[in-house]
Amino acid sequence: MKTFYEEFRVYYLPWLVAASAIAIILWQQHTTIALIERINGHYLDRLATVSESLERMNVTLQTEGYTLPPLATAREAGARASR
Repeated sequence: MKTFYEEFRVYYLPWLVAASAIAIILWQQHTTIALIERINGHYLDRLATVSESLERMNVTLQTEGYTLPPLATAREAGARASR
């Protein structure tokens, strides 16, 4: 006849350890996903702010009579300037 401790150690303790490990892994995954979602939210907010600022800058330049060159032309000019 086994004692309570021997029965607990053989039958129940491995299940408790496995359940604890799975719970820790799931908790870490949940916190990681929450952190990634929060970082993406901040990134999208900043991206929207920069986009609005650039749009306002473009409108301001157009109202003052300045026009921006097409993107391909600007890239070629930037490449020539960096040489």
